[in-house]
Amino acid sequence: LFTDTTEVKAQRLLTDLEARYTALSDAFGKLRPRPFPIEVFLFKSREDFVFTAPTRPPVNGVVPPEKNAYLIKGPDRLFVIAKDKSPEDIVEDVGHALGHAWFDHEVMWRPFWLAEGAAEYVRKLGRNPDTKTVSEKDGFTVDDLLTILLSATYQDTDPPTAFRLQSYRLLRVVLQENPQALREFVKALSREDGNEAKLGMPVD
Repeated sequence: LFTDTTEVKAQRLLTDLEARYTALSDAFGKLRPRPFPIEVFLFKSREDFVFTAPTRPPVNGVVPPEKNAYLIKGPDRLFVIAKDKSPEDIVEDVGHALGHAWFDHEVMWRPFWLAEGAAEYVRKLGRNPDTKTVSEKDGFTVDDLLTILLSATYQDTDPPTAFRLQSYRLLRVVLQENPQALREFVKALSREDGNEAKLGMPVD
């Protein structure tokens, strides 16, 4: 982590990010180390942050609001570019993307529900339980959640959907009911023949 703020702020952010990585590793089984560390830049000045952050192309003619942090993929490593904000504010904007990056590095095959669930697990760690109701009209059955595939038009930066919320909740249920089954499933997904892997739990 590189910063022109204070050592205390830098340490708080680094500790928070490392705790999320550890939690995902505890849930999925020990994660494989990345070839290069993720480099985090915490900027005191908004001007420096804006200069370094990626450009925000208009969507339907409207420029997206400025975030507190961005995850950028370089040729061989990842970078987190962040404002001088709390770890919670920073993770709100990059936690989901970090969850995807850590999960994607771990496996060869990525069931859509598990990729979304893992990403939200990293973002929501330490927050109050989400009690938002999903209507029967908008929701999916567990059987659907386990089999829905990523569409060609899906954008991970789009507003959260019921599918994302339910995938996260399904992951939490699996972790509570049978964490070993989840670890074995993730391990199977890391193998070449893992495209046929199934979660070792009854759908009901």
